[in-house]
Amino acid sequence: MELRALLSKESEIVLVDEDLRRAEATLNHKISSFLLQANDFLPIELLGKEQAFRVLKRILNFGRQKLELARLNTTVF
Repeated sequence: MELRALLSKESEIVLVDEDLRRAEATLNHKISSFLLQANDFLPIELLGKEQAFRVLKRILNFGRQKLELARLNTTVF
């Protein structure tokens, strides 16, 4: 069935989409497991996109002005 589906672009997109959804579910499960295990000895929380951007920006840029002016332009990636 997969061979026939790969012959059509629409079917290929559907198969790739299904693979991405499975991978996302696996990643979410691993994240949940990690948070549960790490929370036993270290207070930990999952940050949103904007918060994660600010943390990474703070790690890479020490200048206060750069930090204050930094904005997350897109959340696509």
